[in-house]
Amino acid sequence: MAYKLNFGAPLPGFRFKPGECIVDSKSAEEFREGKVTAEQFDAVKMVVLEVGIDKRTEVESYHLLYDSELKVGEDLPWGEIAQWFTKVFVDSNFEPSAHPEI
Repeated sequence: MAYKLNFGAPLPGFRFKPGECIVDSKSAEEFREGKVTAEQFDAVKMVVLEVGIDKRTEVESYHLLYDSELKVGEDLPWGEIAQWFTKVFVDSNFEPSAHPEI
């Protein structure tokens, strides 16, 4: 299947920008130490699609696209569930992924 994705606009004050790949710092450290392969590392990276304020929590949030083994929402007409991760989750333990440079 092919999808057309529209990235949101970058907003001042947000840690990550649409189009950037981010990764959990623990995974990045394991890759730097050679504990995981480049293929395994690529599998945990996420792409920032959009930044904004979550309407429910009213905090800085990121709409992330990632490859998941879990097929949540596959029975829905659009085949996916949009997931917003709040700044607390992303800001405390995520970093930009500059693989293969990292």
